[in-house]
Amino acid sequence: MEARDVISEFGKIGLQPTVMTYNMLMNAYARGGVDSKLPQLLKEMEALKLRPDSVTYSTIIYAFVRVRDYKRAFFYHKQMVKSGQVMDISSYRKLREILDVKAADKNKSDKVALLGIVNKKMGIVKYKGKKDEFWKYKTGRAIRT
Repeated sequence: MEARDVISEFGKIGLQPTVMTYNMLMNAYARGGVDSKLPQLLKEMEALKLRPDSVTYSTIIYAFVRVRDYKRAFFYHKQMVKSGQVMDISSYRKLREILDVKAADKNKSDKVALLGIVNKKMGIVKYKGKKDEFWKYKTGRAIRT
């Protein structure tokens, strides 16, 4: 019996699925490597007038990061922010660790974009040095006196 069959069995006895039910189903699909079904489940939730929460979006984002599909992970992060949901700081920390380990060179721009968002949410800001009045004349060589 698949996890999907459990929800249909609940429907037969009159129980309606909740956001938590869909979160568990999405987590099962994500851990099983069936990330292609996650957008379909999100559409089903919207059809049932169930509002996805931060756990729903976090599960989808982690699933796509796990298979190195950073564009889709970034898309769902944007969708999460638009809907007013925010991950907690530990989730952003975990996402940053996953990105550091799994990011490939060919997806470097997507990784940098996601890391920028994660770092901003965690309060990590890149230090930008001050420029002096002669900054445009600086070269890589030492100045002789």
